Amino acid sequence: MSVFHVLKIARKLHPNTVFIIDDYDKYYIYDKDCYIIYKIFNFDIHGNKNIFITNRIKYLPYLLNKLNEEKIDYKVLCKRHGYDINSEHHFLDNNYCKVLKNGKLRYQRTKRLNQIYCKLNYFLKNDSKELVEILNEIEGIVYV
Repeated sequence: MSVFHVLKIARKLHPNTVFIIDDYDKYYIYDKDCYIIYKIFNFDIHGNKNIFITNRIKYLPYLLNKLNEEKIDYKVLCKRHGYDINSEHHFLDNNYCKVLKNGKLRYQRTKRLNQIYCKLNYFLKNDSKELVEILNEIEGIVYV
């Protein structure tokens, strides 16, 4: 059974839970759960499917402690044992939705700011006169 099929079924049963996939010496977090990890840790998100990967086993206890502090439900699924649950925790006042919303906003803003910085660096290197004109226009819009 593929990881995405397992997660699709698991999300139907537990929609507000972070699923961490234990794959031997790596841990994977997929889809919208990545935004929660991004919000809490500011880790990078990779790939089109929003995959977060860590290959350090020592990060898992730290990750689980932070999820406990934020009061976010989680389940660690062990891939090598047929996606059995290694550990899990449930809270009565789960903050999953709140942290997910904030994580998505933060990720989108950071991604947009990085694009702006790249464009500004391009203008700075290639055409600094045009950059000054653009900055003057921005200043005129902001201070009007």
